[in-house]
Amino acid sequence: MTQHRPNRSFPGRTPWRNLGFSLALMPAISLSTLGVLALDASAQTLGRDQRSDIRQVFADLDQPESPGASVAVMRGGEVIYSEGFGSAQLEYGVPVTPQTIFHVASVSKQFTAMAVLLLEADGRLSLDDDVRKHVPDVPDMGAVVTPRHLLQHTSGVRDQWELLVTAGWRFDDVITKEHVRRLLARQRELNFAPGSEYLYSNMGYSLSADLVERVSGMPFSEFAAERIFRPLGMENTHVHDDHQMIVPRRAYSYRATDGGFQNAVLSYANHGATSLFTTAEDLVTWLDNFRTAELGDSTLLDRMTTRGVLTGGDTIGYALGVTVGDYRGSATVGHGGSDAGFRSQVLWFPEHETGIAVLSNLASGNPGGRARRVADVVLGDVLDPVEPEPDGGEAAVSVPLETLRRYVGRYENDEISLALEIRDGRLWATSPMERPLAARSDRTFDVVGVDVSLVFPEGPGLPASVTAELGGAPTTAMRIPEAEEVDVSPYVGTYYSPEVETLWAIRRGDEGLEVYHLKLGTIGLWPGAGRDTFSGDRFFLRRVAFTRDSGGVVDGFRLTGSRVRNHRFVRLTTELPGGG
Repeated sequence: MTQHRPNRSFPGRTPWRNLGFSLALMPAISLSTLGVLALDASAQTLGRDQRSDIRQVFADLDQPESPGASVAVMRGGEVIYSEGFGSAQLEYGVPVTPQTIFHVASVSKQFTAMAVLLLEADGRLSLDDDVRKHVPDVPDMGAVVTPRHLLQHTSGVRDQWELLVTAGWRFDDVITKEHVRRLLARQRELNFAPGSEYLYSNMGYSLSADLVERVSGMPFSEFAAERIFRPLGMENTHVHDDHQMIVPRRAYSYRATDGGFQNAVLSYANHGATSLFTTAEDLVTWLDNFRTAELGDSTLLDRMTTRGVLTGGDTIGYALGVTVGDYRGSATVGHGGSDAGFRSQVLWFPEHETGIAVLSNLASGNPGGRARRVADVVLGDVLDPVEPEPDGGEAAVSVPLETLRRYVGRYENDEISLALEIRDGRLWATSPMERPLAARSDRTFDVVGVDVSLVFPEGPGLPASVTAELGGAPTTAMRIPEAEEVDVSPYVGTYYSPEVETLWAIRRGDEGLEVYHLKLGTIGLWPGAGRDTFSGDRFFLRRVAFTRDSGGVVDGFRLTGSRVRNHRFVRLTTELPGGG
């Protein structure tokens, strides 16, 4: 079967970002000649206005002093557009080109899912096996976890990044696959019964990569290269599980600051959940396999793109390593990624045989929004009309100030801790992020700039709850009553987590209870809903629920964050220096 490989020449770009070499080495070639040489088949497929419109999507990054992005579009097996913008390495003025290699974070997950599915097709495992059948050193966490659970984020396995941060690790630490394996070996509980809920878990994908190693007898990086990358002709792709590996043409990641940009260090050396290094062109080659089925077959790909079903009967948006949805009335298969300053997005439109990949090395690069804008250009004639969105400036609907005052307060559940206040006559979310709200009605508000909406219940008086729609998945948070004076002395002490081998001091602060950790510093707590319950405003610290022994003495607490629930800390009977 013919392999569809990207066309490697690229039209109509300014010389500084077209070329990965110095023009000084080519004195006999004029700039006009270079422009002619750059034209290729995409000029025959996309009109001049379309190419100009795509470049406009990236115009803010299209300068040597800015981090940038790489974009590729494939339709019907041919690369019809591919271009780089901005700089891959600000320190050396290296431009982004279509051959620039990016860390793509969670876009990696679909390749892990494919590896597991290939082993199932080989007859080496079943998606419904107990994972401990193949990886016996996985601890017994009280329920059977299967590869299907891991790949659909329905396993209940706790998230590795959140656990590590709880223990004081930084995201820019060197985090190896061995570190993640040791962390997994300490786990004794799940967030919930497998299959009953959807909750994103990076550790589930790290375990999936280890499963591939155990079943195949090969390092995961070699299995992925032999069974996925080479068969598809993905010549610039590898699993980067060695942070000391030298990678030519790689991009480094950055964040914007008030004075320019700063380096966002990333030293990951783990696999499965993240750490794929690749190019935009290689990724659209991968996406085109959903059309050709050169790798696997139609049955395997149907399984990969079938949305998961929970034990209660609800269908989730996640399949196996990919999210299945739609954009402007057309079905999509895709995934995004976010680590340090790297951001990535892939989108496949099966009805239109079109794949789009956008990779950025700027934390605010917004490849998801840019990928959709590229789709607007490339597929604008076949997509449904664009629906108007609420204005990000003034609220779309005017809501009386007395109504807004009813909504002010703090709301929380196991997933979110939300604070609302009024600023300049408008409702704002001030925790977990600071964002204005745009009203669609007197009860429904969109959080400007993110895919979250808030719906308050009907009725007079203070609402008892608010329902947050997070990407279409609703969750209801209860209003926290105004704090009364609480005696914090029963909670003061030093607490230990056996799961992450760390100590937290709970102590009295100037404004009430607070957490102290040597690396995390001091984090304030405020009384939550119910006795012995406190709230925090960090993603890993949403709720602290203290527990008591049979005599009524506080003997520990359960910590709940964004992707870790009921993490047990036990109170030490002997206080340690500095713990009070």
